[in-house]
Amino acid sequence: MCFMMNQSNMNKVCYVQFPHRFDGIDANDWYADHNSVFYDIALKCLDGIQGPLHVGTGCFLNRKALYGYDAPLEPIACQTSQLGPVTKSTGDSHSYFTSPYVIDESRSSLLAEPSNLEMESHSVFLSMEKCFGHSPLLLASNLLNDDSFTESVISDEVLREAIHVISCEYEDNTAWGREIGWIYGFQTGDILTGFKMHTRGWRSIYCMPQHAAFRGSAIVNLSDRLGQVLLWALCSIEILFSRHCPIWWSGVTVQEWWRNQQLWLIAGVSSHLFAVIQGLTKAVLGIKTSIGLIKKKSTPDNAMVLYTFKWTSLLIFPMMLILINLWGMFVGIFSAVTNDSGSWRFLFAKLLFAFWVTIHLHPFLKGLLVRKSQIPAIVIIWSVLLAALFSVLWLRLDPYTIRFRGPDVEDCGIVC
Repeated sequence: MCFMMNQSNMNKVCYVQFPHRFDGIDANDWYADHNSVFYDIALKCLDGIQGPLHVGTGCFLNRKALYGYDAPLEPIACQTSQLGPVTKSTGDSHSYFTSPYVIDESRSSLLAEPSNLEMESHSVFLSMEKCFGHSPLLLASNLLNDDSFTESVISDEVLREAIHVISCEYEDNTAWGREIGWIYGFQTGDILTGFKMHTRGWRSIYCMPQHAAFRGSAIVNLSDRLGQVLLWALCSIEILFSRHCPIWWSGVTVQEWWRNQQLWLIAGVSSHLFAVIQGLTKAVLGIKTSIGLIKKKSTPDNAMVLYTFKWTSLLIFPMMLILINLWGMFVGIFSAVTNDSGSWRFLFAKLLFAFWVTIHLHPFLKGLLVRKSQIPAIVIIWSVLLAALFSVLWLRLDPYTIRFRGPDVEDCGIVC
């Protein structure tokens, strides 16, 4: 409540999420029941952006945000109507019914009866029914800033309306379960509910008190733990194949995704690898390494500069990988053609892996073929030497060959 009532948050807090702590976990926590990486790192980091995800358990919700209202912005000047003073605020707007007016508290007592509200603001009620359903008591609770009208309502009537609202068919032809309230029909109902509120401008808060606010019993066997992880994985798959998936929601083409994937592998065996080595050298030995900054120079032939090679140690490992994989594919196919032992069975997986690596290095390989006359000789020499060294080590290890040492000749004699 302190988070939701804090004026510095501009009343924009839609829910406060707490971490879920568990009892009954062994000291080693073999199945990661504490889930510390998620609760103590991921959600805590999201708290600095728009807020953590809504994970269903251990959460206090803001009723106004759950009802589909937009987050409050700067208030607009007060207006008057036949119902009395009315304050119009962008925070009172709703996507599914008109008239974003909220009756002032000084006049709400005069219209305490839901029937009076329905009679005085009939058009508002009609539009709200499409969103919240046909319950005058529920609609009145949304229209008024306070719940003073409930004082004049008989308790039996409240109970009857509550039973009507929780009935299975009440949400038919309304926005319940789709845009307002708890989003259901999906494995990710809790996460989608939080996302819906975030898209309307609300933010969430992550609270980690010293003493756990919510505790539960941990899963003690592996089968139940795997079943729980399976449920979470299905939730991720639902989001992946939804229309809001970042893969196609962002508008990035498949070619752009593929180019980034290729650069990721090229950088992984060159720039990222050297960054790890230089970073460890600086952290452990205290040796600082200088990195030259790249300055773009204007040139009349940008197309040819694209494939220009300059001497740098970052070129050696990608070229070495290309040589190893191309040589491996050639030797594998040649060995399978000349060998009648049926080695094609094992060759397919090897060729697929080598081809997958080579196709990722295709931009680098294309640069080699286009401007092969301008490749520094030192890059070729080091690449060939390292490729030969790793090839010899691979042949020496020969991990795909089953080694079996039989008995010595002296032990078995002529029977061998």
